[in-house]
Amino acid sequence: MGSTISFTFYCIYMVQFITSITLNILILWLIAKRYSNESRNEEYIHKYRILLGHMALACIRASFTFSVLQMCVHLRPLAAIITTKGPILSIFGHTEVAFIIFRILFSDVCGVICIMSMSYALAAFYRYTAIARNKALHEFITKRNITCALISVHLFGLAVTVLGYSGMTWDQQFLISYFPIGNGHMDFDTLYIGSHFSERSLMRARTLAAQKLLVHALLIQAFLPTMLVIPLFVVTLLTLAMDTPPLLEYFSFSLIGWLPVLDPIITIYFVLPFRRLMLAKMPRLLCHHDSNMNSILCNV
Repeated sequence: MGSTISFTFYCIYMVQFITSITLNILILWLIAKRYSNESRNEEYIHKYRILLGHMALACIRASFTFSVLQMCVHLRPLAAIITTKGPILSIFGHTEVAFIIFRILFSDVCGVICIMSMSYALAAFYRYTAIARNKALHEFITKRNITCALISVHLFGLAVTVLGYSGMTWDQQFLISYFPIGNGHMDFDTLYIGSHFSERSLMRARTLAAQKLLVHALLIQAFLPTMLVIPLFVVTLLTLAMDTPPLLEYFSFSLIGWLPVLDPIITIYFVLPFRRLMLAKMPRLLCHHDSNMNSILCNV
């Protein structure tokens, strides 16, 4: 039974990973093919191409992290226990190397979320500026400024990752005594690692940085990803009060792996054809924009 469940989730994570990689490569291909010979609004398109390409690469990185990590989080009064049944175990086993890799990947989750969130925030700001503040777009938002902003995003994501890494521990004696094997949450094939809540300054800074940016990203993107993240937080809170079945935990936490899949789907759907449809069906809503901005919207 356990091997069947593990195989099922391996299949789910593999589908997530392959779908995300394929869709984001499609995004990159569309960018290169559609905008390579663009003559109209060349300056605007080339700047926006940088942002779209960066978002696609961020989604590829996130899909790799989520599919390899395959995490579950169990909140307890003294610590957060993070478990995995991912491929790390089958490759490295219960060794210090596996703990280090798992620690890096889990702490990188916060960094990935920050990078994805800020990248989409930049893209949304750029598109808003192009429509509402066209003059400011040409005068102040240059390719150099965009590149510097993206570098700053990665530096911030790296800082959050380091902050998360510093709050982790793999003190197995503490974890086994506090979260013993066989209590319904894990088995002998599970690798687990903890983060002490006693490190309140680290936990507070990491949590605020990651979750605030995550909320902004979901608001910018759409409401659909929220429906996949809600079960993750609900099950996490349930582990505080009761023993939740492992199947429910891993199913709920596997949902977050669909975020890098939904992002390119939303990008493909809304960025290219939806703009043309909106201009064709509802031109009066955009009559206050000049013809140059209407042509920009046709190409975005």
